[in-house]
Amino acid sequence: MKQGKSINDLVREVKRQSDSKVDYTANTRALDADANGVVCLTLKGRDGHTDRFPLSKIALRQVGDRTGIPAKYVDRMVKDSPDLFATNVNHWFQNEPKDQMVRTIEDPNNQRYVRAFLSNRYRPLDNFDMLDAVLPHINKENITIESCDVTESKMYIKAVDNNVSFEMPRDPNLKDYKWGQGHHAVDVVKPAITLGNSEVGLSSVFCIPGIWTQECTNLATFKSNAIRKYHVGRDTRGGEEYDHYGIYSDKSNRLSDAAVWSKMADLVNASLGGKVFDIIVEKLKASREREITGSVEKAMDCFAEKFKVNVEERSGILTHLIKGGNLSAYGLHSAVTRFSQDVPDYDRASELEQTGADVIELPKNDWQAIAVAV
Repeated sequence: MKQGKSINDLVREVKRQSDSKVDYTANTRALDADANGVVCLTLKGRDGHTDRFPLSKIALRQVGDRTGIPAKYVDRMVKDSPDLFATNVNHWFQNEPKDQMVRTIEDPNNQRYVRAFLSNRYRPLDNFDMLDAVLPHINKENITIESCDVTESKMYIKAVDNNVSFEMPRDPNLKDYKWGQGHHAVDVVKPAITLGNSEVGLSSVFCIPGIWTQECTNLATFKSNAIRKYHVGRDTRGGEEYDHYGIYSDKSNRLSDAAVWSKMADLVNASLGGKVFDIIVEKLKASREREITGSVEKAMDCFAEKFKVNVEERSGILTHLIKGGNLSAYGLHSAVTRFSQDVPDYDRASELEQTGADVIELPKNDWQAIAVAV
């Protein structure tokens, strides 16, 4: 499991972000893009007042999505011809007006920028409220917060229940096993959960159960058993004129938000241990019987294509697969989750933790395509 911030540092950063957030509602006719060095968005009020903010990479792509510009072309224009990007955006802002939510925040240097450009139906369910709801339920003697972080796109909390464990059965074909030489003998696994949220529209609020392997601290998260709450709410415009923008207040949503966070707390308690853990353990046991019988290189090519793994990631996963010495679905899942710890980006590392579980849950025909590749 990749390490991020300490829980205390996470709380401090989320509190800083919460205190510096300002959200606006606006019709695109009240917006103007420009590119004087950095692509910026200006919000124009009817009284002549304006606010101008640079856009994050996430917000730039969301602006592109709202105006029908493909992400790759957004990236190319922003890099090579930012004025062209601004011209395109302004054309569609004026000719196909839409009501939007513009989420701004200050960076640690107190510079405000647009971090998200979202639908006017986007419902803010924010990180600080989530922490307030779930921390009392995982701040217990038997639960360890193994990793947490807040990135530009998401917040994560990854916790393990130390009161429950299972010893994966020994591989009868293995004669000389030493600890630390792979995942082909006894692995002690414990129930884990990954909790998270995106304030910029890149995911729902989520609670994903998983498995934490004690000896190597690998984490696999099983999204098939995940619980999610989507950021969809009422129209935030409230009947205002199309050419105006204003500060968005979420006070009216607080009561319904409290119900979401209460349910989230219940899910935390239900996801650690119990039936979900038992179901995942059975999947792990069965995965040891699924062996790679064809070319390992071709199997990795097939795996990389299916799971959108790049060349560097494929090489790193293959290295851990060979080092582990277990050419089964279980061994491949272990190689993926072990490699996730080597990835610099916390978001990508978390995606690979899900990929490791996806290998375990592959339908028979999909696994066979990997296993017998030649």
